[in-house]
Amino acid sequence: MISGDQIRAGRALARLSAKELAEQAGVGLTAIQRIENGVVSIRNAKAETVEGIQRALEAAGIVFLPDGYGVTKRQP
Repeated sequence: MISGDQIRAGRALARLSAKELAEQAGVGLTAIQRIENGVVSIRNAKAETVEGIQRALEAAGIVFLPDGYGVTKRQP
């Protein structure tokens, strides 16, 4: 399962604002902000919200590392 820290780091690597990620993921800006800031844990967030965020970041070239803490950017 991905973490809020990974989402924040992935967004930075992809050079996406929270608003841009929200639009691409099909979720609300507040959802992104609350997950990244730890107000809502990934476990308590709606599954479709987390899945949408993960898909959007992966489409932007972000790879979530299996340790649950890291991300990297896929090389072209």
